[in-house]
Amino acid sequence: MLRQSGTARQAAINLIAGYLVQFQVRSTHDLSVHLKQILLKINQDPKVFGPTDTFLQRTEIFTAAVAAYARVTEYNIKVPADLDWNLLQAGEKAPVSGGKISPPQKDDVDIVSASEEKRGSKRVGKKKGGPLGAGREPASLSVAAVSLSEGKEAAPVVAGREPASLSVAAVPPSEDKEAAPLATYAPDESALEDLSKVTHSYDHLVSAIQTNKKTSRKITAILESKDSDFSVCDSIIFGAGDTGTTLWLEKYKAEHGTSHQALAEQKLPGVIIIADSFGGWRHDYTLAQTQSSLERSTAVKNPGDFLPTLFYQKNPQANARHIYQANHVCLAATQAPVVKLQMLRIEKRENHAEWESREHAYRCLVQLPNGRVKAIYTNQVDVCTGLGAANLMIEEKVLPRAELRRLNQFDERLGFTPIVDGNQFVLTSSEEGKNDRTILIYGGGGTASACYRKCFFGTDIRTYDRPFTAENQRNEVLWVYRDFIGTGKMAANALGAAKARKAVFQGQLVQITQKRDGKLGLRFMLRDSSGVSTTYELVCDQLIYSIGQDDFRTKEICREVSAELWLNYDKSGMPLYVSTPDKRVSYFGAAAVSFSKVEFNKQTMAWLEAQNIGGDVGPGSMPPTRAQVKRHLALQGLKPVSINVNMDTSALISEYLLEAGVDKAVAHAFIGDLLLARKDDTYGFSRAKLQHLLKRHRLDPIFDIYGHSHLVIKGTPPGVRSGLLSSLYLLGSSKLHSPRTVVDDMKAQAPAVYGRAFKADLVQPSASVQKGRDRVFFEVVRRPSIAGDDDSFALVSKAALPPMDPEGQARPKGALALPGLKAIKSGS
Repeated sequence: MLRQSGTARQAAINLIAGYLVQFQVRSTHDLSVHLKQILLKINQDPKVFGPTDTFLQRTEIFTAAVAAYARVTEYNIKVPADLDWNLLQAGEKAPVSGGKISPPQKDDVDIVSASEEKRGSKRVGKKKGGPLGAGREPASLSVAAVSLSEGKEAAPVVAGREPASLSVAAVPPSEDKEAAPLATYAPDESALEDLSKVTHSYDHLVSAIQTNKKTSRKITAILESKDSDFSVCDSIIFGAGDTGTTLWLEKYKAEHGTSHQALAEQKLPGVIIIADSFGGWRHDYTLAQTQSSLERSTAVKNPGDFLPTLFYQKNPQANARHIYQANHVCLAATQAPVVKLQMLRIEKRENHAEWESREHAYRCLVQLPNGRVKAIYTNQVDVCTGLGAANLMIEEKVLPRAELRRLNQFDERLGFTPIVDGNQFVLTSSEEGKNDRTILIYGGGGTASACYRKCFFGTDIRTYDRPFTAENQRNEVLWVYRDFIGTGKMAANALGAAKARKAVFQGQLVQITQKRDGKLGLRFMLRDSSGVSTTYELVCDQLIYSIGQDDFRTKEICREVSAELWLNYDKSGMPLYVSTPDKRVSYFGAAAVSFSKVEFNKQTMAWLEAQNIGGDVGPGSMPPTRAQVKRHLALQGLKPVSINVNMDTSALISEYLLEAGVDKAVAHAFIGDLLLARKDDTYGFSRAKLQHLLKRHRLDPIFDIYGHSHLVIKGTPPGVRSGLLSSLYLLGSSKLHSPRTVVDDMKAQAPAVYGRAFKADLVQPSASVQKGRDRVFFEVVRRPSIAGDDDSFALVSKAALPPMDPEGQARPKGALALPGLKAIKSGS
């Protein structure tokens, strides 16, 4: 439909966004005020539209540009409904109705404005466009505003194509005020380059969503097509949130790139990820952690790819939505075998007389869309489900169950849910339609703190440093908690603001009633500073109930495999995960917290304190969970290719430095400075400080810095830096029959890596080669060097290696000291 190529279309979007910058458009009101001047500028600029562009093409691109601009700046902007469509036409003849050109019809565009997305991702229509692919731009760049759950089929994400520029956005944040046009102001080129960067990231996201959906459908079809009531899979990840994504990206690298081939052959991949969703963080939610704690050096996409560069460089608090989006792209780029199914139970063999696959110790029962219950037999289950849904357990004496169900439904007349749980309030748009109400928050944790921010400001976008002033206030907010457990800076700031406004109380909710005018009467037993309790009634329009998570469903699913659990540590006492005694069912992150609330919490808090990692992270949150997974895998021989100096444990950092050839005394001194830097800034110390420490200890010739705070050995090839040689992506699905073929394939596919640089022994993840019905496993050994010697890589079968000792024990030195690719042993 469109005349423009992808590049020309992107240029038109950038130029239109430039005029939005020129007129300082920061809200829908600003756009309405300056719309006529902006459209005249566009029509007078021959670089924006060509003479053959139709009315629909122009309006679609204009709307796409506004949506993309709103995404980059995170301003709440939509195209006014009373747009004068004739003005865009500049004299061109077009279909008219009542003397004016008709607005675009439903099937002509596929644009959702940022504000419309917040109200539920209402689709305007469907857009026909070509697929994404290498070497060409997408046919439609309306992706900055497309609903995450909508869209049609798209080709797989092009993982290797990154935007050409990551430069600075020049649009300053501002309140929704009318801004005078700057007639002589030229569009800022760096802001437009950032627009391209972020737009490309959303292109990848839309494609990734479709890729993951397609993979899920194919796995489901294979499970449904099997005549037997069971299937077999080597390993299963239960949960596709951040922890499940981390396990897939770090533990199962040998399976990356193999799923599509297996599915094409109507086979299940060696690993599948079972989840009922990709996590709940699809909406804007300012996290306590900064970008430095939540980016991956090995990822195709990071949260910062969805931000203007200047803002990212300030290392701000991360938006949970950006993490969700980055994980989506990473899963698609590695062909993650995610299947959206309901998990019913995890069972173990010893509890059941009927067991179809005796060589497997466990099975997962899943509910298929056609209603069948399917058993999937396995020997490894990684539980990564999080803490569960928000707890909305109000006692019968506080509010009768029938009344709770009624008041817990969205009220169209009021425009909000009278009693709503904290997760729904901060993680969805359902409660954003109406401000100027009185809201009472009940709870004292991190979610309650986030609710206070969103209640006060009316949003939770970039609120980490916004002042709690009358000018910024959108609702009257009261806050009651039994015990306050938010220890981070953002939680403390919210509490301080509430106290300054004398709007926070400590007490117990004892009764809820609804008054005739629809308001809620809440009776509390409030305690003063001396501990004396008094009964008070507070009146509000809406009650947000935020007293923790309900993990009942996960515990019921795992009941058979949670009767006896072990807490696993490394030698330094760092808690890693919780598991069954045979370590075949493992609980990571928030799932470990759920199944070992006291001990795992206690030991994780002790480790965080010992590592000078502050209260902005806690047991079960993403940064320590990633660090725990990384340490666990390192002890299994899957050595890290980078270190996050703000989060990784000092024992792992020490090993990484020593393997890079750093003197032991220098490594010790450097780590001491790192721990002091963490203590000085619990948000995560800066890249500039890390650069200073590298120079101070003369380590800058050895290491590069990735992002804000990842150390990477200089000269590490991109394939290795991403965690696995790109040529090894395909080994699992290649029809290879001998180790020698593996080596030849490696030479052919990775000539830039073969024969390059390294010294100390580092084991890369297993790659597998199919031999008939048997699978032979190989490990890649890289030997990094700081002396500039040629890299040497070796392939060795697992059968030739000494077995791994229990947790915390490394393989004997020398077992991996192979001279290069020529030293290959074939094992059975």
